[in-house]
Amino acid sequence: STGGPPFAPPPPPRPRARAPVRAAMDFGDGGCLGAVPSLSGDEAVADFVSLWGLDETAHQALMEKPLDVQARVISSFQPKPGTRNPTGLFFGFLKSISGGPPGLAAQRGVRVPPPGR
Repeated sequence: STGGPPFAPPPPPRPRARAPVRAAMDFGDGGCLGAVPSLSGDEAVADFVSLWGLDETAHQALMEKPLDVQARVISSFQPKPGTRNPTGLFFGFLKSISGGPPGLAAQRGVRVPPPGR
């Protein structure tokens, strides 16, 4: 005995903030967006919708898109804090990512990268 205070384990770590959904989207083909292959595409979409406070129409619209579009939306959609209408912003973003009407993005001066880049 050294005469010091008795050994006490360190306090438990503080809970960490929830990581963005994009860190865990598994597409079932062995490929995974991010490092944690724990969520199916459906679960990742549901968590994404919940994370940003989107409504059921946004959830359904994203579920109807191909997996590559879902992944791009989930990894790129980042509304600013205090956004009043995240669902409206989401639909504009989804349209820009999934192609929307030809030329619309160019008319607005927005450069939309082609899928896969």
